[in-house]
Parts: sequence; C-alpha cells; structure tokens
Amino acid sequence: MASNRQMDNAQLTAYLNEFIKMRRPQFAVMITGKWGCGKTYYIDGLIKDWEKEKVRTDADSIRLKPVYVSVYGLHTISEIVKKIRMKVRPWLYSKGVAVAKKVALTSLQILTKSKVDVDGDGTGEDLNSLLDAEGILEVFKSDSTSVKGSKILVFDDLERSRIPLDELFGFVNSIVEHSDSKVILICEEDKLREAADKDSLKVEYKDFKEKLVGQAFSLNVDYAAIAGSFIQTTGNQLLIDNRDLIVGLFVASKCENLRIIKHCLLDIERLFNQFPKEIEENDNYALFAKNVIAYQVIASIEDRFGNKDVEKFQSYSISEETKKASQKLEDKYNSVLIRFQLYHSSYVVPLSALLSFVRTGYLPDPAGLVAGCRLFQSKNLANWEKLWRCSTLSNEEFLNLLAQE
Repeated sequence: MASNRQMDNAQLTAYLNEFIKMRRPQFAVMITGKWGCGKTYYIDGLIKDWEKEKVRTDADSIRLKPVYVSVYGLHTISEIVKKIRMKVRPWLYSKGVAVAKKVALTSLQILTKSKVDVDGDGTGEDLNSLLDAEGILEVFKSDSTSVKGSKILVFDDLERSRIPLDELFGFVNSIVEHSDSKVILICEEDKLREAADKDSLKVEYKDFKEKLVGQAFSLNVDYAAIAGSFIQTTGNQLLIDNRDLIVGLFVASKCENLRIIKHCLLDIERLFNQFPKEIEENDNYALFAKNVIAYQVIASIEDRFGNKDVEKFQSYSISEETKKASQKLEDKYNSVLIRFQLYHSSYVVPLSALLSFVRTGYLPDPAGLVAGCRLFQSKNLANWEKLWRCSTLSNEEFLNLLAQE
C-alpha cells in the first residue's frame, strides 16, 4: 500500500507537474490532510497554473483543461459524471459545432442514429444529447490527436461523498486503468478510512488504496502564509494594515482550519460596516480598529471552533473556574496581544458584544458601544490603563513596557 509521504510543497508541486505529463500512469495520486487545512486551496492554485499551459490547437482539434469535481454530498456515480459533463461541454463547444461533432462522433466514436445539426437549421439533434455518461468518459479515454492537453481529473472531498465507497473507488479505478487520464484524489484520509470501515466493504480499504493509489502525500501547510494571502486578496485596507496581527492570532489559536480564518475575515469586514462612519475621523480610529480586529479574531475563531470558554476570556469574575478558563486563553494569546500593545477588550468593544455579533450577525447597539469606548473618550489613556495586563507579565516585560511610557 502507498504510504503517505510528508514533503515540502514545492517538491509535491514538482512531482505533480511530472505526474500530469506521464503516459498512461494507471495509478492515482492522493493528497490528504485535515478538513480545512488548505488542500482545495493548494490544488486550485495548481489547476490555475496548468490551465495557463500553452497547448497548440487547430481548426480540427479541441483542448481539454483540468477538471475539478467535489463529490461532497453526491449520492450516485451519474451525479459525478454530470459534474464532469458540465465542465467539459463548454470546451467542446468552444471550437464550434463542426469540431465538436468531429470529436464526439469520429475521434471519440460516440455512435448514434441521430443527426447533429451542423448547419444550425434545426433539422438535427443538439450535441448535448450525444454527450451522455459514456461519451463524457470517452473524452478522457480517447487517444485521438484531436483531443489536446493533459487529461487531468481531480476528485475532492472523497470522505464526504454519500456514494457507497466500493462504487466510488470502482468508478475512479476504471478511469485510472482504462484511460490516459491523470487522477488526483483529495481527502482527509483518516475520515475516509473510518467511512470505509462503517460501509463494511467486501474489500478492505487498504486493498482499495493499494490497487488505486500509486503515491500518497500529506499536505505540508504553511498556515501563516496562506492566511496572509487570504488577507491580501480581500483588498480591504483595514485587514491589510493589520495583517501581521491577524496572522499572529490565527497561528496562536492553533485551530489549523483555513475555512475558519476565511469566516473570520468576513466577520471583520461586516463588523466595521456596522459602526458609525464618523468614527473614522477620530484620531484614535486606527488604534480602535487594531484592538477591535484583535478581539474579533479571538471571538470568531474560538467560538467557531466550539470553545464556549471564550465567554470567560478577560473576565473579572472571582470564580476559580472562570479565572482558570480565562487564564488558559490568555496563555494562548497574550504574547501576541503584548507584542502589538493592545488594551483590554473592555476599553474598546466588550468581548460579549463581539461574540453576539459572531453568533447573530449583528452588533448590539453599535452607536452605544462607540460612545462607551475609552479610546474615543480620551486621546491618552493613563499609564496604569495601558499596563492592564501587568499581572501576566514577567519583570522584564513589565519594565520594557513601562519604559515606553
């Protein structure tokens, strides 16, 4: 059975670039990693690069591009084929009906008693009816010189398919064994193995994998770099200006789920749309924004990750249980909060209000929250207010911060 190899992503990319050029490899490549770790993000970037490849075509040929299909929630093989068909059909049409007819009827040997309306006079049958399930798969099995480009099929979210796994594996295996297609499987393998065990398959998962997968790789994820890229692509200047802070908190959270950071960024954009616009003219607005962003990141990540103890973060409660829960979160995030010299959340927007926003989508009384914000009541906070977390600092950290005042 192909064991999972951990390698630098640059090496993985180099391998995949070689794989798609192989002649009839007759095995699939598996890329695995935790849900939300960036597998789809990684392969999407590769597909975009592969689509840029210069492939020479002429009037009698078409070019296939990589086909990505998520099988999340699909119940039948025909649903997969329909998705492939939806991806492929525009390219068959792109060179015109005449070329599509040649590919469908001659090169791919899809035989039919119906006519194709090449002249557009309404006397024939639309090409769509020719491209049935078998016809679509023939596109990838064909050795015709009329079909240009690497035949790449990417199947994602295998562990979240509703198709019986022996059927799914059999379908993928038929493509791998009987075509020149390069098949890449994306999954969280531990979950896929669990699903296979629950299905009580006639053939054990390890035997399926041994037959189907030639190479398996665990994705090496640079969470900081990807999160930074997400922030940059938003085009939101507020997020970009605070990128290092957001990335630092995301890494400190150890949630390792890029979908959560995406939700978090959307939360921040929506949150600031709810504040009164006039606060942007305040001299302390940038400082206010930095602090609110920091605590919104913590509230969003922890709550979406299912940590209800976030409600106790920075609490003044004398309860030992509450203090213990708060301390655990402070230990996680304080190094970042100290590095960026942030204030206690109560001086900007209470954490309870930010949590309410995460859970409901609305900020309770934005104008009232702004009116009660200490940063907008005075340009200069007292030194003791800036040192609110002094009890958590080492002597060296306390003296360094004190020396800045």
